[in-house]
Amino acid sequence: MLPIILTILKVIGIVLLCILGLLILILCCILFVPVRYRAAVSQKKDTDAVLRVHWLLHIISIKAVFREKKLRWKLSVFGIPIQDSNRKAKPKKSRKPHKKKQEQVQETAAEQEPESLVPQEPMSDPAKKPVPETQQEQADGNTAGCEAEAADGCETDSTDTSGGSDRRRGGIFQKIRGILQKIQYTIHNIYDKIKQICHNIRRYLDILEREETAAAWKQCTWAVKHLIHHIRPQNMSGHVLFGMEDPATTGRILSYVCLLFPLYGEHLEVQADFEQKILEADVRMRGRIRVFTVLRIALRLYRDKNVRHVLHWLGK
Repeated sequence: MLPIILTILKVIGIVLLCILGLLILILCCILFVPVRYRAAVSQKKDTDAVLRVHWLLHIISIKAVFREKKLRWKLSVFGIPIQDSNRKAKPKKSRKPHKKKQEQVQETAAEQEPESLVPQEPMSDPAKKPVPETQQEQADGNTAGCEAEAADGCETDSTDTSGGSDRRRGGIFQKIRGILQKIQYTIHNIYDKIKQICHNIRRYLDILEREETAAAWKQCTWAVKHLIHHIRPQNMSGHVLFGMEDPATTGRILSYVCLLFPLYGEHLEVQADFEQKILEADVRMRGRIRVFTVLRIALRLYRDKNVRHVLHWLGK
């Protein structure tokens, strides 16, 4: 019995070790196998651009094409397209036939209703009988009483108009008071907001003047510099010809392009035309991005005490 249990435990241990080794292998592939990219851009009459990104022997690959002012892309896993922008979405089934069937059923039910349910026209009313003399006298008396009551009501209305005018004056004063209160409330809100903005500006200026902020800035510039150095294309070739209508603008753009010379080096030929407006380009580049390097730079930036202090002060 004991040897059987030991063999079962041995098999379970081997399976767990295989699973653990597979997970470690996948993690190492994610961290150390770089994501490679390749791009080509050409500009003559129209802009054409192609970008290809793949990882681990094209197990996962992405292709994006910008041509004729349209962007098309495709995601593939093991060469099988998973998502493609060229695919047309399947049309959804409409539910209109069900509604038509319900309308037909209602129409047939309305046609099958019995005629007895149809309302009949009412019979014509008989001619009114003449009013007796006694009723005519009572009506004359009622009209006389109404006229007397109306005369009394005119006297009371004169007193009501004076009270109504006082109420209108009070309502106007209340409206003016409400408008003044709203204006005062908005002025107080604007004053409080300006005061809060001034307080925030003073706090940020105080943070910028500290020594920890200067040290954190140096660390951030180091991180950005190394990140750009890692992400930038390793191989680049091609030429670029550009020109603007104003020669001064062309010279200004050329000065900015010269600042980026460490990125493209001698592999890319850049020319400026000071006589006409033109843009022609044919550039090809490729590079790689390693997740482990990006995480190492981010971890070093996060572990810096000065950076954490500045983030804590800004978060308050």
